[in-house]
Amino acid sequence: MTASFPLLNLPTKAISDVLKSMNINEFITLSFLSKRAKLSVEAMELKSPNVIVQIDEFVNIFMPLGENIWRWSFHGDETENGTMNRALPNKLTELCIHHGPIEWSMEDLSVKKWISHFQTIFHFSKFNSLQLSTASFLYDIEEIKATIGNFETLNLSITGTNNEGYDLLVKYFVSRCLILDSGVFECLERPKEVLIQNYDELEITSVSGVYIILDDLLMMNSKTVMLGYINWTGKEINRFIKHWMKGSNPRLETLEIFLASRVFNRTDALNGIRYMEIPTDHVRNFKTFDLVNLDIEGGYDFQRSDGTTATITFYYDEESVLLQIDHAHSTSHRPSPSSCLLVLIPSTVLTTSFPLLNLPTKAISHVLKSMNINEFITISFLSKRAKLSVEAMELKSRGVLVQIGDLVNIVVPVGESYWRWSFHGDETENGTLNRALPDKFTELSIHHGPIEWSMEDLSVKKWISHFKTIFHFSKFYSLQFYTDSLMYDIEEIKATFGNFDKLLISIDNSTSEAYDLLVKHFPSRSLLFDGGVFECLEHPKKVLIQNYDELEITLDIDSDEGVLILDDILMVNSKTVVLGDVNWTGKEVNRFIKHWIKGSNPRLETLEIFSTSRGEASDRTVALKGIRYKEIPANLVRKFKTLHQESLDVEGGYDIIRHDGTTATVTFDYDEEFDTDSFFMFVWHPHCVGDS
Repeated sequence: MTASFPLLNLPTKAISDVLKSMNINEFITLSFLSKRAKLSVEAMELKSPNVIVQIDEFVNIFMPLGENIWRWSFHGDETENGTMNRALPNKLTELCIHHGPIEWSMEDLSVKKWISHFQTIFHFSKFNSLQLSTASFLYDIEEIKATIGNFETLNLSITGTNNEGYDLLVKYFVSRCLILDSGVFECLERPKEVLIQNYDELEITSVSGVYIILDDLLMMNSKTVMLGYINWTGKEINRFIKHWMKGSNPRLETLEIFLASRVFNRTDALNGIRYMEIPTDHVRNFKTFDLVNLDIEGGYDFQRSDGTTATITFYYDEESVLLQIDHAHSTSHRPSPSSCLLVLIPSTVLTTSFPLLNLPTKAISHVLKSMNINEFITISFLSKRAKLSVEAMELKSRGVLVQIGDLVNIVVPVGESYWRWSFHGDETENGTLNRALPDKFTELSIHHGPIEWSMEDLSVKKWISHFKTIFHFSKFYSLQFYTDSLMYDIEEIKATFGNFDKLLISIDNSTSEAYDLLVKHFPSRSLLFDGGVFECLEHPKKVLIQNYDELEITLDIDSDEGVLILDDILMVNSKTVVLGDVNWTGKEVNRFIKHWIKGSNPRLETLEIFSTSRGEASDRTVALKGIRYKEIPANLVRKFKTLHQESLDVEGGYDIIRHDGTTATVTFDYDEEFDTDSFFMFVWHPHCVGDS
């Protein structure tokens, strides 16, 4: 090829098409022919940003082009072998790609000229990496600095037996990223001066695994840290996490530790740490310092003292470890692999400084809606501003339950699931009465199992106050007392849980006095007794005459027949009454209807009786004997409005009228599967008539 070659007289597009059809060696050769030829090559706007220079006995330039890595090798005057501070080589020795060398020789083209030429035709101003060893001291250090110019990463490796001078290389070749290959860190005379530098990335691979200790990691001030072949256990990881939570390593963004030990216990690593387990199928996107997007699958979230959140993950894959060992020699900057990998990644999504909170309100709401409930609640704890953003979503959860027994549970309906937060107190106080409510969060679980999540310094009181704010409710749907409820201070329970709609009491080992005491101290609009509680009341009539909106009583299935009799029901003054497992027949139902017609139970709106009399209570002939009624066709459906303003379908039935003209409908049913009689009564007060 010559400068007068007709190629350069072709139209620009034609020249470009011809150049694209050339091999890389032809392409580069053409670029050397003339200024015009070089400009034609430059006009193709080819880019190779990840060029590497390696300097030891030879000087190599590695350039990724397409799917291949091309290597240009240079050597100096062989008569200078062993001479220090000599000039960089001026002879191209070899050009090769992954499948072998390519014969190519060009005189009078030194390393300097090649580098300058490459930077022009491939449009890069700095090298991705400069790789040096102690053999690099064969050449003039100042000339290397002047020739190479800018680079992103300094990579130091071991060659030969001379392992002195690495401190000098670090000092002379200042970079944003530093990689110390296997054994180099151990050869540094002043390693702490390296560790405290503000690198964007610091990678250290140990040759023995014992030279890097926790104190070394704690003094690191880099954004990204990778430690390879470290002889640590879960206990060292645990200690580091606790230091980080208290404020160490403030610039840290990502940490990867490849552990030398094949025995690693994540329980030790997380011992005593407040964390939240993220489901493995939940993937979050993390942006590294060099703007690479990294998928974080699952992990364990925890917070430091300033509110910043981090995610920690653990990996162990024996097969991949062996594969890495086999290929470790082919990638100089990779650490020697190990059996466990620890990745610590501060989640920018969950920090107070993340741009999320600077987005428009609508955008913030969109991001928050994409989060899982555990992430959503975690972010609401980060700061006042974060909490306000969550509050602004106007989420509502009206059916929040509180269960008090050996543990204290807060049950929140979220979507189609029920999330339960469990708390326990000091185990040394077991058996102690009137003790304070628990201050330790034990477990978060949903319907398909527990989710590991731990947060210190958040007692029941703080959780409740927080939930009321972010879910916008002022009262609980239900306060439920279970086993040994009176172990806690009654007054503190009242002050903590405040208003609630329903009081539910279940049977436990408490004395009879306890149940009356709970009813007295926790007045409510609705009262529910689980199986066997009513029988334990010392003063049951005081309960029956109260003006509840809803009264539900379930008897012990083995109770005596005379526990809940007709006279008891006639003194009930509630709007909605549900009686479970009572031993009634059609005769008792008949007598009750006749009393109601004459004027008993004036506030009654709905009555449900579930009887264990094996079909006798559902005998409508006996139940309606001597009563004037009108049978309603089964296909006629009427709407009944309950006290909760819900619309209930009443299908068919028998209408009866009381002395004041009020109409009621009664229906009967028998469930063979559960061997249970059912009697329903709907009183059509004007406010109970629904829209047809």
